[in-house]
Amino acid sequence: MGRFRLNFMNYPCAPHSCSDCAQCGHKLLSGASQAATELWNSAKKTRIIPRGSVLFREGEVSQGIYCTYSGLLKLHRTSLDGEVQIVRLVHGLEVVGHRSLLTGEALTATATAVRDCRLCFVDAATVQYCLQLDAGLSLNLARLLARDLGHSESQLFNLSQLDTRARISRLLLELRQRNGYAVELTRAEMSQMVGASPESVSRTLQALARLGAVRLIRRQVALENLALLEQFASLPK
Repeated sequence: MGRFRLNFMNYPCAPHSCSDCAQCGHKLLSGASQAATELWNSAKKTRIIPRGSVLFREGEVSQGIYCTYSGLLKLHRTSLDGEVQIVRLVHGLEVVGHRSLLTGEALTATATAVRDCRLCFVDAATVQYCLQLDAGLSLNLARLLARDLGHSESQLFNLSQLDTRARISRLLLELRQRNGYAVELTRAEMSQMVGASPESVSRTLQALARLGAVRLIRRQVALENLALLEQFASLPK
């Protein structure tokens, strides 16, 4: 499926407003002033995009910030030799495109919908004005950038220090914390996140299933024994 951003038209999102997301704990809008939230709400354009659609591509110039309401996006990069790596999964009540907007650099990843997504777009001029208007909003954005940096550092550690079983166990636990007990990623997508081949991921999942840690249901992976997964993940006590 193709990109839709050039046709990013207003889509009715009632009864949901930015203040609703803020009250639900949106990582950017929580604690924002009423003035900034109302301005953000009036400027946003909302759209539902189907699974497989590309929101933006690596190398493009950021035009604003995307706030997710529901669904799942994957941010992925392609190396010079054509290898794809998923650098982050974006769930509901998060933001994408913020780092490139603030730095003025090209987008460093492509965003593709893993599941149908409802999200909003706020243009760069509105974002900059709201940041000047509300120091709390600026602080929230700084926290998001710090969190992203921490995620990158953790991912580098996982790839360099942990074996495949530990990496997959950590990924399953991370996805469970965000999205219940069932994981809905293809083996290829999981391999792109943990830096292992799809065949290695499949063998590891089958081994985890035999040990009773997970249950494989077609494309889904159901987490059966969280304590065992935490043991395999080598999580600090």
